[in-house]
Amino acid sequence: MKRIGEVNAVGFANIVNIYDPELITVGGSIALNNQELILRPIEQGIDGHLINRKPEIMITPLGEDAVLYGALALAWR
Repeated sequence: MKRIGEVNAVGFANIVNIYDPELITVGGSIALNNQELILRPIEQGIDGHLINRKPEIMITPLGEDAVLYGALALAWR
């Protein structure tokens, strides 16, 4: 789990360094059911890999409906 947290931190840092977002939301059943297990390693490890400012990182407020919203957005187009 520690290694996965480190890899996630590097991956999140890469996204931040490329796109400079203000907010990153994390979803999926593992993240929704294990918030601390997922977010804590990212928060602790991301700083050492950032060039840009650190964004807010949180669990998606859409919960399990995130996929439904994505499907609706796609259908709307």
